[in-house]
Amino acid sequence: MSNKKQLVGTIVIIFLLMTFVLAYIFSSFYKSSVDNIMELGVSNMNSQATMIEDYISKGREVLWVTADSVDYMMQNHATSDEILQFFSQRDGSG
Repeated sequence: MSNKKQLVGTIVIIFLLMTFVLAYIFSSFYKSSVDNIMELGVSNMNSQATMIEDYISKGREVLWVTADSVDYMMQNHATSDEILQFFSQRDGSG
């Protein structure tokens, strides 16, 4: 009977230790996955922000060139029709 109690006690202890190790491994993998997902999200957000900033920057540069062109034409006393014709020729519609 003593051997049977020892066997059951050993099996219970091994089961408890395996459960503890499994829970520890699961929680460490879960924490690692969450951290990696957060880092990936931040990285993607920064990438998207850079792409949007580049897109806006190009539009802003086009507006500055357009404003400089209009200023130059106005300094040379160009009429509104001449300015309109200049931009119509540039975009290919006229």
